[in-house]
Amino acid sequence: YLGLEDDASAAQALERSIELRPNQVELRRTLCDIRRRQGDASSLPSELRVLAEMLPREDQAPVLEELASILQAPPGGVDPAGFWRCCYQVADVCNSLAMSELQQDHFKSVLLLLKRAESLSVRARPMLAITFNNMACYYRRRGLPKLALSYLFRALDLEARCRSPHKPADTHLNICAVFS
Repeated sequence: YLGLEDDASAAQALERSIELRPNQVELRRTLCDIRRRQGDASSLPSELRVLAEMLPREDQAPVLEELASILQAPPGGVDPAGFWRCCYQVADVCNSLAMSELQQDHFKSVLLLLKRAESLSVRARPMLAITFNNMACYYRRRGLPKLALSYLFRALDLEARCRSPHKPADTHLNICAVFS
């Protein structure tokens, strides 16, 4: 299928192969290439996210940059709902990777990822609250409890204004951890 440039059939074949061998990085890369050629902005972010999680930390940056670059408007314009959905997905990836980096004490990359997540979460209060919680974890680890608390109280404020906040108990637990 790939040689014939029949992207739809190739994508289906790759999806079946990935179901059988989900840890094959090259299959996932090829599927991302096809999604990119097809201009499939709805599934490409999730495919890139899975690919980034499969790669070693040192190889993740180009995939994350591509994930961020899909937020640029295509020549024919952009669907606002799709745009914000992509922002949310990239922010989620940035938060996940930041917490992985924090566990390994890679503080510089943590802050960069969290700042990116913050800028992408401006229209998604639950994601912004998660990002603020993660920033609090970062600042607590850096020995800055007052700054950590300021982010936690901002997260609490956001969660209070959300219809369905994501795990608000985590914010309260993080506040307890900072005070202890």
